[in-house]
Amino acid sequence: MGTGTLDMIRRCSDACLPAPEFTDSSGFKATIWRETPPEQVKVQPEFLHGDLKSKVINLLADGPMSRSELSKKLGQKRASGQLYNVIRDLLDDQMIEYTLPDKLRSRRQQYRLTDKGRTQLENLKSGDAV
Repeated sequence: MGTGTLDMIRRCSDACLPAPEFTDSSGFKATIWRETPPEQVKVQPEFLHGDLKSKVINLLADGPMSRSELSKKLGQKRASGQLYNVIRDLLDDQMIEYTLPDKLRSRRQQYRLTDKGRTQLENLKSGDAV
């Protein structure tokens, strides 16, 4: 068992799944796979993705942030693929924009809310969904 064990337990908890069971005896490892109800598999990723969009929009209300700053504020050790996808979706939906549109790969690149994003933020605060 290495450093990923606690991460796996946290990810299961975040996905509303039971914690994995681990056993270790004389070099042999056993992993217990549990069957997940099909309705949970279909609904859960979309729910988490939408929830993460709301969190990113709320964080950017305080001002521009880089992907790594967003990741840290969300409690992640580093930017996840899911965060990358959420940022891309928010950019595509014109909710956020680059602070350096001419230098997309700059290490100083940050994201900020657009007018549409600020409107969405107000909708989130008033209880309306995306």
